[in-house]
Amino acid sequence: MKALIVNRIGDFGLTLGLVLLFYMVQSLDYSIVFSTAPSFLFKTIDLQICEIYVGTLIGTLLLTGAVAKSAQVGLHT
Repeated sequence: MKALIVNRIGDFGLTLGLVLLFYMVQSLDYSIVFSTAPSFLFKTIDLQICEIYVGTLIGTLLLTGAVAKSAQVGLHT
């Protein structure tokens, strides 16, 4: 049961990261993403309590997905 929950956390993080990346770049092709990454690196998303850089948020969500899917430290059971 714990592995199923951790796997769903990984799916959710990976999906949110890819959706946000697609929203910013309009593509998931590596060459397009890497060539346009500097243009949105310092854009921010204004939340009620803080501002978050888009590049940091995408990287954190993709890292959360990878860590949870491979059961690494922090999200292992």
